Amino acid sequence: MKIQKLLAACGLALAAGLVCSAAQAVPPADVYDKLVKIGRVVDAPGTTFIYGPILANQSYAGAYFSRDIAYGTDPRAKLDVATPTAKSSKLKPVLIYVPGGGGNKQVDYVNGRPFYDNIMLVALHNGMVAVNMERRASRDWDAGAHDVSDVVKWVHDHIQDYGGDPKRIVIWGQSAGAGALSNYLTHKDVWGSEGLGVKAAVLMSGGYNLLPLEGHAVNSARQGPGDGGAAAIARAATAPAAAAPPPVDAAVQLQRSQLPGFKALKIPLYVTTAELDPERAVESGQMLRDVMCKQGRCPRYQINKMESHISEVSSINSDDTEVQTPLFAWIKKVD
Repeated sequence: MKIQKLLAACGLALAAGLVCSAAQAVPPADVYDKLVKIGRVVDAPGTTFIYGPILANQSYAGAYFSRDIAYGTDPRAKLDVATPTAKSSKLKPVLIYVPGGGGNKQVDYVNGRPFYDNIMLVALHNGMVAVNMERRASRDWDAGAHDVSDVVKWVHDHIQDYGGDPKRIVIWGQSAGAGALSNYLTHKDVWGSEGLGVKAAVLMSGGYNLLPLEGHAVNSARQGPGDGGAAAIARAATAPAAAAPPPVDAAVQLQRSQLPGFKALKIPLYVTTAELDPERAVESGQMLRDVMCKQGRCPRYQINKMESHISEVSSINSDDTEVQTPLFAWIKKVD
């Protein structure tokens, strides 16, 4: 399945739930040209080098960040909470963000503000309390799901102290974070005593195990070349290459399939990918949409125009509102 066919469908009579947005502001032409030059790959250093200067002066006015709060015993089991400085007697809905990549809750840009504070700030602007979690660096297939579970439990136990409503939680995972989140959503054995514990979920540019259904796209999320400017690229070039994990037996992969869990899932889903995503990510998102539609529970599904795998999140809180405008409008409807 070619991504060109998916994009050509914009403006036609599409299957239920698909949106190809046009009303919001998209990246400026010079920024889009840089994203196209990077290509349909995953390139965090190169993309954050583009958006770092754009977000360098984003305002923290009216926001208070509580940093590095432990939600577990692992050294990386930490989270940040962003709250408005203006106090309110009314509890606010809560956004939990599950980051991609290696699970770091902050990605630094030299001489700039850290990503993913930008997502937290937009959540505050939309009347929410925001939680940004860190995931463990583990090869265990369900480690991320257990971390998500621990954070959901922490939020249920503590978020009222920060003005958040534990009964109105929306959770958002991107890339590898969407993988961890989808494992959590679809495997009841990792849920806590409060059950699933969230009202709705956003799955952004993830790869989903829907076996025995299989995709056919060939373009994988390989690391991109970057633009050579960010210090992170230089550090990555000198870092030792991580050993590839051993292949997983096909029968084990089938046993871990998320398909039964998605079919049983009752909460609203927002499934989104980017125009410049790797084809596998686009195909995986569309497959998930089709699975849910066959269950009679079509998710909101959107291909973000002129965005890439990383710009989807690094563009948040800039003048490029292609991603955030429809996403937060949907969150307000379901929280």
